[in-house]
Amino acid sequence: MKKSKQLKRAMRLLRLKVILFVIGGSLLMEISNAGAPPPSRPFNHKYRPLDLGPTPFVDEATGQCILSPCDALGRARDELYSILDEKEKVQSQSRTLIGELQQAVVHGKESQDALRKIIQLMEQRIRSLEQSVWTLDKTSSRWNKCSEGPCTCTAETRTVSCWRLDLTFVPRSQNIPHDTKALDMGANRLGTLNKDAFKGMILLNELDLFDNQIEYLPDTVFDSLENLINLKIHKNKLKVLDEKIFIANINLETLDISNNELKEVPVGVFRTLRRLTVLHLSSNKFARLDENLLRGLNQLEDVDLSRNELTELPPLLLDGLTKLKSIKINDNQIKVLPPTLFRGLADVEILQLQNNEIAELPEKIFHDLTSLTQLVLTGNSLVSISPGIFSSLEQLHELHIGGNLLEHLPAGVFTGLERLEKLFILSNNLREIDSEAFTGIPQLLWLALNNNLLTSLPHDVFEPVPKLQRMQLDSNHFMFLPEGTLEPLKNLQYVNLIKNPWHCDCSILYLTRWINEHSDLIWDYQPKCRGPGELGGKSVYTMTFNDVCDGQWMSMMSIKNRVRARVR
Repeated sequence: MKKSKQLKRAMRLLRLKVILFVIGGSLLMEISNAGAPPPSRPFNHKYRPLDLGPTPFVDEATGQCILSPCDALGRARDELYSILDEKEKVQSQSRTLIGELQQAVVHGKESQDALRKIIQLMEQRIRSLEQSVWTLDKTSSRWNKCSEGPCTCTAETRTVSCWRLDLTFVPRSQNIPHDTKALDMGANRLGTLNKDAFKGMILLNELDLFDNQIEYLPDTVFDSLENLINLKIHKNKLKVLDEKIFIANINLETLDISNNELKEVPVGVFRTLRRLTVLHLSSNKFARLDENLLRGLNQLEDVDLSRNELTELPPLLLDGLTKLKSIKINDNQIKVLPPTLFRGLADVEILQLQNNEIAELPEKIFHDLTSLTQLVLTGNSLVSISPGIFSSLEQLHELHIGGNLLEHLPAGVFTGLERLEKLFILSNNLREIDSEAFTGIPQLLWLALNNNLLTSLPHDVFEPVPKLQRMQLDSNHFMFLPEGTLEPLKNLQYVNLIKNPWHCDCSILYLTRWINEHSDLIWDYQPKCRGPGELGGKSVYTMTFNDVCDGQWMSMMSIKNRVRARVR
């Protein structure tokens, strides 16, 4: 019986190969005639059916046929319909390919890439048909038989793990229980899958195809998985997704297609996924997105579009997705944010836009994000931030605006951030901070101002943030700190002052005294003097009045009039 099934499957596959070979060969011969379009004639290549030999359904022990006439008729009918269905599908696909190929010929040399893609797609379809299929087991001993194969089977949790077995094909020797709930095929070398790879696995909830080399998936490969909840296809080599590939997965909640080579996805590919809550499309090659791509995904809570090639975002891309909690669009090339992009998204808690090219924030861009707790704008091209831009973000705990081009922090720039605890403004071009720049953020615990161009601070600049615990002032251009600058910070636990050109004259004594009184708070106990003279390289905390002032006063007192008085 088993050999018979394998034989029939092989013959059906061979016939399909012949059809595609004849189609492809004929078309390539026509295309080789450069320039002129092919003549119009019916596509009607004939082939001789192969002799399959005697009927294989014979009991070896008795020599008797084991099929009744009705069984034989039914099997013949099913086989015929199956072959006709596959032939019709291949011919339908081939007719589409014929039209595309003919169009490629008309356009000549400019369509060579398109022609190459069409031929590659034909090859991928053939390779997917060559892939083996699991043996689905419904017997009472199914889980014991499952353990006899190369995969690990756990009956208690109904899981099958084929993780990291270096598979290039689905193992023929592996039985899969029909009631499997979780199947892990991650970290293998699968290049494609048969369209029937998961046929009959209607109870499957989790499928992991992570970290393979999958370039192509048949459009019906997931059709049996109507109870699938989590699907992971990340870290593969997918270049295209069929519009109908997820049409049957109506219960899907998590879909990860990140780390592939997708340049676009069909607009309707997610239309049936009404229960989807997590969608990860990061690390692909998207240059643009249709504004209707996410339309109807009203349960979506987490969307990740990071590490693509996006230069713009459609204004209505997130329209209606009112349950969103996390939006990540990091590491793209976005220059402008549409003013209405986040309209109506009152439940969003995390918004990450780091490493783009955003130069300006529209006035009310964050107005509706009243639940936001983390906002990341690191690594953009912001030159300035208008006071009040964050005024509606009353729940914000973290604000990251480092790695921009900010030169000045005006008064009231952080107004409204009553719950802000972490503020990172490192690696900008800051030269000036207004004395009231930090008003309105009384709960601030961590302030990072390192790696800027600051030379001085207003003496009362830290009075609005008395709860501050961590502060980074390193890698600036400070020569001294005004008397009393650090006195309001009674809760400080950590401060970094290194890599500043501290000028050790009389003006450094305030910092020297403060360091000695709070030595346990200093990240690097050795902030160094830049000068003057022999004091360069010495520790700021060792300076004394005699070191920095005595010589200075003596020098001033010994100054003589070097300009000779004019004699009249």
